[in-house]
Amino acid sequence: MSKTLAEKKSEQKERSILRIMSTCVHFTGIQHELCKAGINYHDQFGSGAGCFANIPCSHTKDESPRECNKVQYPTRSEAEAEEAEREAHTKKAMNAMRSAHEDAKAKGLREGNGGSSSMKCPLCTDGELRYSVAGCNGHMHAGCTNGCVSWME
Repeated sequence: MSKTLAEKKSEQKERSILRIMSTCVHFTGIQHELCKAGINYHDQFGSGAGCFANIPCSHTKDESPRECNKVQYPTRSEAEAEEAEREAHTKKAMNAMRSAHEDAKAKGLREGNGGSSSMKCPLCTDGELRYSVAGCNGHMHAGCTNGCVSWME
């Protein structure tokens, strides 16, 4: 028996919460030199191939992470709050995208007739949402002048 859309969404949300709970609150990503707690990733965990394989910053239960005296994982309630915030931001961003596409369509911008324009940002009170539509495929690049939303299709 296949799962309903609601069941799939619930499972996806739970996976996201568990991922947040297994990521240190100080982790900034391996593309950075330091975490928010000031730990130098390479000094702490080495360098070269595989140096980040078992860092404690982000792991699963099946892994045996290396030690770090600054590691701190979010509680379940903190992770649920972060996931709710991400979900709310995603909904707002999707609404902004829909609004921008409707504005572009009304102005005749689409595949075959690209161009750029702007509109009042639907997310913030005083921002301008500037966008461009590619004539070759109709994809949109957009961003608010206040930085509240941006995307590239």
